[in-house]
Amino acid sequence: MHIGLIAEGKFDSKAIPEFLGTLLEESPRISRIFPDLDATGTDEYVPGGWTQLIERLRSEACYGLSARFESGLFSDQPPLDLLVIHLDLDIANLFFQIYRNTPLAFDGEAEKVDKFQDAIRDFLVELDVDAPLDRIVFATPDPCTDGWMLLGISADIDSVWGVPSSDVKSLLRQARNGCYASLDNYRHIASDAAANAAQISNRSASFRCFREELSRP
Repeated sequence: MHIGLIAEGKFDSKAIPEFLGTLLEESPRISRIFPDLDATGTDEYVPGGWTQLIERLRSEACYGLSARFESGLFSDQPPLDLLVIHLDLDIANLFFQIYRNTPLAFDGEAEKVDKFQDAIRDFLVELDVDAPLDRIVFATPDPCTDGWMLLGISADIDSVWGVPSSDVKSLLRQARNGCYASLDNYRHIASDAAANAAQISNRSASFRCFREELSRP
């Protein structure tokens, strides 16, 4: 299986593939679409962020995203079977204010995830994205990717619902010193967390949604 990945930032782009590798029955080939590598071919000075991701989606719509599913963007790449778009749940309220011109009302994590993902899907339709929407999966971790990681490696934290991203990151630092020191450190922790996918599913509605979306026909 060949999966394209559009992620908010370079740390997310290291973590999400670890979860994909655990949740899928086969080991997927993952091609990162965003963030781009820098001019040196590394992640050292890679710009990211969710607003830049939105602009990249606009660009992909102009380029013709369907081409990635039909023949691959480059001759050495097979067509995509799936596209994963990652946006942290902590930006959902702001996304609604800016792109939906309405406040986001929800009752609990699961409803917030559903409404956020529906809004992203509607946004893609408005962009006239010509890609098959049934082959696009959204990863919207609560409150951020670090939340999934924390729930996977922690024995005593049962939920991060309602916990600010800054606090989740602090808890992750306490649990694994040096987790943000390098991308490789971060990836290793994500791998450890992904090995406990069932535990994360029990603790996070956003992760259950991601898992269910990946398992649909």
